Amino acid sequence: MPKVEKGQQFPDFTFHDVFYGEQKFYQRKGSQHTILLFLRFMGCRFTQYDMMQMQKKYKDFQKKDTQVLVVVQSPVETVCGYFTPETQPMTIICDPDAVLYQKFSVLPAKTREEINTKGFYDKLKIINDTNLVKGKPEGNPLQVPAIFIMNVGNIVEYVHYGKDEADIPTPSEILELIP
Repeated sequence: MPKVEKGQQFPDFTFHDVFYGEQKFYQRKGSQHTILLFLRFMGCRFTQYDMMQMQKKYKDFQKKDTQVLVVVQSPVETVCGYFTPETQPMTIICDPDAVLYQKFSVLPAKTREEINTKGFYDKLKIINDTNLVKGKPEGNPLQVPAIFIMNVGNIVEYVHYGKDEADIPTPSEILELIP
């Protein structure tokens, strides 16, 4: 599938919510906006950090009637080792076979050198000051993130395909994109 573009209707798809099982994207609750955030895998400290930052701002997303769905390349068992329904307000979509990554052209980098950027090392310095622990590697080690923001009609209002594993807007930057 070609890359997702601003202005197009985001296609419907079936996904596995780690806590609530199989669901259809179009049948989720009707918030004004939906953020679909593709990260790496749960053992990746970049993923852990990005999810932690999104959790901190979750109430701000709720105030803007925005739901957050996060796709990871980890199986349910791994995600459940990090979160419970009580500790994780966001919808977590398990995609260990990278079916959704392929479907929406969230493709990995071609080489390690391609993702060793200044942004990667700047964010790594921040992450190194946390207590986040690297876990078991899952998924593609060269996977990069992406984010899509859709309105209530599933029309894409914002698209960002990351260039490296650190290249994703901050939660504050994402909040500014939502009217």
